[in-house]
Amino acid sequence: MSNWDSWRDAAPAGKVLKVDALAELDRLAELVTAFENDAEQFAVLDEAASRSLMPPWLS
Repeated sequence: MSNWDSWRDAAPAGKVLKVDALAELDRLAELVTAFENDAEQFAVLDEAASRSLMPPWLS
């Protein structure tokens, strides 16, 4: 089972994203957009995604 599949078991407070997590999601969205326009952005996107291997309620 993926760590992301544990959402239903998280405490309610753990299901609320903090400001820094929301900012990271915005950054990832910008990277995805850049990647769609420039394949050289893959390394940047891969690095950013590697920091999000664990869901916030488990970190």
